[in-house]
Amino acid sequence: MFARRILAAAAFVAAASAQLQILDPSPSLWWVSGAQNNLVWNCNSVSYSDYTVVLSNSNTAILSAPLALIADVPNYDCSYAVTAQQSATLVASTTWTIALASNVNISDIYASTQFEVKAAGSPYPVSTSSAASGTATGTGSGASPSSTSSSKTGAASANYIPVGMSMVAALVLGLVVA
Repeated sequence: MFARRILAAAAFVAAASAQLQILDPSPSLWWVSGAQNNLVWNCNSVSYSDYTVVLSNSNTAILSAPLALIADVPNYDCSYAVTAQQSATLVASTTWTIALASNVNISDIYASTQFEVKAAGSPYPVSTSSAASGTATGTGSGASPSSTSSSKTGAASANYIPVGMSMVAALVLGLVVA
């Protein structure tokens, strides 16, 4: 009985200490101006229900104040596709910061990361991101990302899972091998 209580307490502490993290973009996973870009976060380990996506730039000549890019993004999506139109005004720079913030007060930041925006037409980075319950590997260039697959032992691997698609739907469609 005592061992069960210790295990339950340990599980509670682990869940409570889980931090919201932005997985993509990151310092090594940049965005391309004027192209569709992905925002990915670790949605299954946090208690927040939704966010406002906020962009800022330490260079005030590029962006003078934080910009609420997208409001009311649900946590359970684990990702969001930033459209080419939404990213068209992003100037190539290494000084961008993206944050997931409170819908009520965008200065209440839950998670943030610095990243680079490359000029339109630049290649996407080769990336491997672990999110939710699988691992996806892809490569791409320009505004038309293409993908490659790699085999991972002990984890799901994917060629390309459209942003917002659940892992169950990806399994059903054969995009992920369990």
